[in-house]
Parts: sequence; structure tokens; C-alpha cells
Amino acid sequence: MHTTRKSYIRFSTNGFVLSLRERIHFYARIREIICIQTTTSEIMIDRQPRLPPIRAAIILLMLLIVGCSPATTPPAEITQGSSKEAVIRFYGEPDRTQEYIIPDGPFFGPQEGLINFVPPGTLMEEWVYEVEDEELYIWFTGDSDESRENWLVLDLGRYPTGAVY
Repeated sequence: MHTTRKSYIRFSTNGFVLSLRERIHFYARIREIICIQTTTSEIMIDRQPRLPPIRAAIILLMLLIVGCSPATTPPAEITQGSSKEAVIRFYGEPDRTQEYIIPDGPFFGPQEGLINFVPPGTLMEEWVYEVEDEELYIWFTGDSDESRENWLVLDLGRYPTGAVY
């Protein structure tokens, strides 16, 4: 099955559309696999002497540091699929919250990538934590008949404080 929108993939299993909770867990697993494969591929170096060994070691070290660096991603304790309760336990109460519906047309801001996970019209809850000179955004969503208290983390990311999008 597919929709007319290129940015939203509709998943189905045996003719049944996956719930939003199942899609969140699916995306979290995909992100985990990509991170593992990226790290593995960065460790493997071509044995042909194209670069001096010290230069190759420095490049490899830089790639490993940048590849899945915790400086650019939130800690491993909070990931896609984490509960609101887990987020509050780890970070405390958010500095700001906002609810909105993903628009059908183009929009800008840190949340613009969410259109890759959920279709337009999906209700979202956004929590923002101010961490040093960055803002940590955590987006929650769930099935329409599900209590908001049970919503899970759809995605999260860090952005510079005061960034203009």
C-alpha cells in the first residue's frame, strides 16, 4: 500500500496498517541498526596504503567520535519509544511545552523532519529543555484513542539556542 505523499510511508502487515506505537518502535530499531552499521563501517579500513597509517588512524578516530557522538544526540537513556515518565525521570519537568497538529503544507523549524514519521494531521506534543547553549526538543505522539499520558517519544534532537529556521 502507498499514499500519494512521498514523505510518508504507509506500513502494513498482512493487510493491517501498523499502529503509531508500532511505527515508533520500528523507527527506533531502524535508527539503532543504522548507528551500528555506520560505526562498523567506519572501523573497517581498506588495507591498500592510500593514506599514511597515522593519517588514517586520525581520520578513523574523528569519524568514530562524530559518527554516533553523544554531544550531538541525547543520552542513550532517552530514545524513540521512551515514555513521558522516563523523560521526566531523566530530565525533570520541561522548560516549555506546546501542542500542535502536523500541517499539510510545508513548514519550518526543528519539527519539520517529523513529517517523515507521521502523516499530516497528527497531533503532537513538544517538550523543550534548555541545556547550556542548546535546546533539547522531544516530540511525543500516540494513537488517537490513546491517553496522552501513554504517548511515547517519536523523535528528539538538540539545536542551538535562539536558532532561526
